[in-house]
Amino acid sequence: MIRSARSRDAVLEGRRILIVEDDVRNVYSLTSVLEPRGAVIQIARNGQEAIEALAQSSEDPSKAVDLVLMD
Repeated sequence: MIRSARSRDAVLEGRRILIVEDDVRNVYSLTSVLEPRGAVIQIARNGQEAIEALAQSSEDPSKAVDLVLMD
Protein backbone atom coordinates (compact mmCIF):
# COMPACT_ATOMS: atom_id res chain seq x y z
CA MET A 1 0.00 0.00 0.00
CA ILE A 2 2.81 2.40 0.88
CA ARG A 3 4.69 1.50 -2.28
CA SER A 4 1.63 2.25 -4.45
CA ALA A 5 1.07 5.58 -2.68
CA ARG A 6 4.66 6.61 -3.34
CA SER A 7 4.37 5.88 -7.06
CA ARG A 8 1.50 8.34 -7.51
CA ASP A 9 2.25 11.61 -9.25
CA ALA A 10 0.65 14.86 -8.06
CA VAL A 11 0.48 16.18 -11.64
CA LEU A 12 -1.53 13.15 -12.82
CA GLU A 13 -3.58 12.55 -9.68
CA GLY A 14 -7.26 12.58 -10.61
CA ARG A 15 -6.66 13.83 -14.15
CA ARG A 16 -8.95 12.28 -16.76
CA ILE A 17 -7.03 11.16 -19.83
CA LEU A 18 -8.77 10.04 -23.00
CA ILE A 19 -6.70 7.50 -24.92
CA VAL A 20 -7.75 7.16 -28.56
CA GLU A 21 -6.20 3.93 -29.78
CA ASP A 22 -7.36 0.85 -31.67
CA ASP A 23 -4.45 -1.41 -30.68
CA VAL A 24 -5.10 -3.09 -27.34
CA ARG A 25 -1.36 -3.49 -26.70
CA ASN A 26 -0.85 0.27 -26.77
CA VAL A 27 -3.89 0.83 -24.55
CA TYR A 28 -2.52 -1.68 -22.06
CA SER A 29 0.93 -0.08 -22.09
CA LEU A 30 -0.40 3.43 -21.52
CA THR A 31 -2.89 2.47 -18.83
CA SER A 32 -0.33 0.38 -16.96
CA VAL A 33 1.90 3.44 -16.72
CA LEU A 34 -0.70 6.16 -16.11
CA GLU A 35 -3.24 4.52 -13.77
CA PRO A 36 -0.77 3.64 -11.00
CA ARG A 37 0.26 7.31 -10.99
CA GLY A 38 -3.29 8.43 -10.26
CA ALA A 39 -4.70 9.19 -13.70
CA VAL A 40 -8.26 8.23 -14.59
CA ILE A 41 -8.23 6.61 -18.02
CA GLN A 42 -11.01 6.65 -20.59
CA ILE A 43 -10.60 4.73 -23.84
CA ALA A 44 -11.93 5.42 -27.33
CA ARG A 45 -11.21 3.00 -30.17
CA ASN A 46 -11.47 5.54 -32.98
CA GLY A 47 -11.96 9.22 -33.76
CA GLN A 48 -15.76 9.00 -33.74
CA GLU A 49 -15.78 7.49 -30.24
CA ALA A 50 -13.33 10.18 -29.14
CA ILE A 51 -15.60 12.97 -30.40
CA GLU A 52 -18.57 11.37 -28.62
CA ALA A 53 -16.58 11.03 -25.39
CA LEU A 54 -15.50 14.66 -25.56
CA ALA A 55 -19.08 15.78 -26.23
CA GLN A 56 -20.29 13.84 -23.19
CA SER A 57 -17.48 15.22 -21.05
CA SER A 58 -18.47 18.78 -21.95
CA GLU A 59 -22.00 18.09 -20.69
CA ASP A 60 -20.82 16.74 -17.32
CA PRO A 61 -18.06 18.80 -15.64
CA SER A 62 -17.24 15.93 -13.28
CA LYS A 63 -16.17 13.89 -16.32
CA ALA A 64 -14.21 16.61 -18.11
CA VAL A 65 -11.24 15.32 -20.10
CA ASP A 66 -7.94 16.95 -19.17
CA LEU A 67 -5.76 15.37 -21.86
CA VAL A 68 -6.23 13.41 -25.10
CA LEU A 69 -3.57 10.98 -26.28
CA MET A 70 -4.17 10.02 -29.90
CA ASP A 71 -2.04 8.34 -32.52
